[in-house]
Amino acid sequence: MHRKVHKIGSSLMISLPFEWVKANKLAAKEELPVNIRESELVISAREPSPIARFITISLNFDSDAFKRNPSFYLRSLLGSVYKLGFDTVRLTDVAEFLKSAIRKTCAQLIGFEIVDERGSTIVIRNLVKPSDAELEQLFRKQFHITDTILALLCEGIKSGKRDDDAAREYLLLLERTTDYTKRLTLEKNTERYLLIWTFEKLARELVYLYTESDFKRMSVKIKNYLNSVFGYVGAVSDAVFSFDFKKTLALQKEKDLLLYEQGPALFSRVGKMDVLALHHSMNVVRRSWDAVGPLILFSVKKMSAE
Repeated sequence: MHRKVHKIGSSLMISLPFEWVKANKLAAKEELPVNIRESELVISAREPSPIARFITISLNFDSDAFKRNPSFYLRSLLGSVYKLGFDTVRLTDVAEFLKSAIRKTCAQLIGFEIVDERGSTIVIRNLVKPSDAELEQLFRKQFHITDTILALLCEGIKSGKRDDDAAREYLLLLERTTDYTKRLTLEKNTERYLLIWTFEKLARELVYLYTESDFKRMSVKIKNYLNSVFGYVGAVSDAVFSFDFKKTLALQKEKDLLLYEQGPALFSRVGKMDVLALHHSMNVVRRSWDAVGPLILFSVKKMSAE
C-alpha cells in the first residue's frame, strides 16, 4: 500500500487508511504510538505488548558468604531481576539447601511463581499482568503503610512501649509492594520509580529508629524533637503523594530548622542513649527531603506536556 505525502503549513503529513481506522475503531484526536526504526515509521493502533524477557542464572557460587546467608543473596539476586522486568528466570545448579530459600523469596515477589522444578533446575515465571489503575492503588498503599509506621513511632513515644514485630511486618509489606511497583515503573515512569525508592529508604530508617530506641529512657528534649520530625515527615508525605510541588517547597524552612539548627544544637545537650535516636531522626529528615528531586522532575514533565 502507498500513501501520498501532503504538505500542511511547515509539516508533511499522510492520511491513515480508512479500512484500518474503521477496524481499530479510531477517532479524531486520539494519540497513537509511533516508533522510528531506521528508514521505517511504525504506527500502531495501541501500545504493542511487551516482549517477555528471559534470563538464565547459575547458582554455582563458590562463596562462603553466600553459603552462610543464602536467603539474603537470593533475595537480592531475584529481587534485582524482578525489578528489572524479567518475566522468566531459569535457575540452574540449584543445591537442595537453596530450594527453600528460593520458594520464600518468590512468595515475597508479587507475580513470581515457580512453574517448573526438575533436579537442579528451577523455572520462575511472572504470572501477573498489571494495569495502570493497579499502579495508582499500589502508590496509595505505600503512602498508607508509611503513614502507619509513623503512627507506630508516635504511639511509642507517647506510651513508652514498642511493638517491634508489627513494625517489621509493616516494613516487609512495604518492601513487597515497593518491589512490585518498581517493576511496573522502571521503564515507564522515572519520577515515580525514584519516589518509591526514596520512601522505601525512609520507611527503613523509620523502622530502625523505632526498633532501636528506648522510649522509656528517652529524654523529653529528644521526644519533642522526634514529634517535630514526624509531623514534618507526615506533611512532606502528604504533599509528595498528592504531587503538590509548591506545598512541598513550602516545607523547606522547617526542614532547614530541624536539620541545621535544632538537631545539631541537641547533640551537645543529650546523653549517649539519645545520640543514636537523634542521629537517625536527622536521617529521616534527609530521606524525606530526597523526595523533592523526583517531584521536580514530575512537575517539569507536566509543564512541558502542557
